[in-house]
Amino acid sequence: TVRALLQPAVIRTSALAAAVTSLLCLPRLALWTARPLPLWYLALTLVLTAFVMWAFVIGWHEKYTGLNPLKISRQLHCWLLATGGGLAGAWYLRRFVDPLLRMRSPEDFPADVSAWLAMTLFSLSFTSLFLVMSPLDFLLRLTRRRVVAVVLLAGFNLFFLHLKLSAPDAPELPFSVVTVIGLRLLSVMLAAWFYLEGGAWVFWWWTLLLQSRHLLDLLWP
Repeated sequence: TVRALLQPAVIRTSALAAAVTSLLCLPRLALWTARPLPLWYLALTLVLTAFVMWAFVIGWHEKYTGLNPLKISRQLHCWLLATGGGLAGAWYLRRFVDPLLRMRSPEDFPADVSAWLAMTLFSLSFTSLFLVMSPLDFLLRLTRRRVVAVVLLAGFNLFFLHLKLSAPDAPELPFSVVTVIGLRLLSVMLAAWFYLEGGAWVFWWWTLLLQSRHLLDLLWP
């Protein structure tokens, strides 16, 4: 229920998590030279938005999955699958996807190690929360069925993919629409499974391994 979001422990934990999220996102915001608003305003907006999203995670995830989302999982198979999936995904993207995307939109790739760190921290702290963790817990609360929640989460991500591809300044992709949709659906399904079965740390570990492919390109071009 919504009452679960108003518990003092949920509010305190959500506020702390939102503050950490905002701090981790600051390097990325600082490197955004074309930002339309002042840095302090963006940071404040991020704190408020992250607080609400973290409240969904803290207040509802354990209630509907039986797992504390911030507790480090002791299930070895989750860590092994996340490691294998992250390494395999990083290799595939680095080998077949990134070279083509880099030619069309080089600004989406880090130019140095500091940019990689800023992009990775933003991805781990906010993008993961916004596209997977918070909406999935909200959908679990709404439907109370994992399969339905994951399917709706996939639709949510495809909607944002559509917005990105239909933007006026969106570069032409070197892939078919079916390929792009297939990769996004696979990514969402894996992300949802790691988060539901292993919690946030397993999910973050998988995400970090995917992001590590960019660091390899910077250190060993």
